Amino acid sequence: LKTHLPTHPMPDTPATPNSHIRIWQQNLYRSGTTQHSLLHSPHAKDWDVYARIQEPHIRANKNTISSPKFYAIYPSTRYSNPESTTRAVTLISTSISTNS
Repeated sequence: LKTHLPTHPMPDTPATPNSHIRIWQQNLYRSGTTQHSLLHSPHAKDWDVYARIQEPHIRANKNTISSPKFYAIYPSTRYSNPESTTRAVTLISTSISTNS
C-alpha cells in the first residue's frame, strides 16, 4: 500500500483572520417589518450569510424581501410546486465569491 502525501499540506490555522464566515439564523414569523429591520440594520454588514431565514415575508410574486447586499437562495421546489409556501430562504452576502 502506497501513501501519497499532499504536496501542499493544509495549514493548521486560517490564512487570514477574515477567512471565517459569519452566519445568522432567525425566524421572522412572516413579518415584512422584521425582515426589513434585519436587512437594513447597521449590523447587516457584519454577517456573510443569513442562513435559513425561517418564515420569511413572501410577496404576492413569490419573492422575498432582500437588499442589493445579498443574493436570495430559494428551495428548489419553489416553481415546481407553486402551491407550496416557501418556509425558508438563505441570503448570501454579495461580498462572497460565487465563482467557485
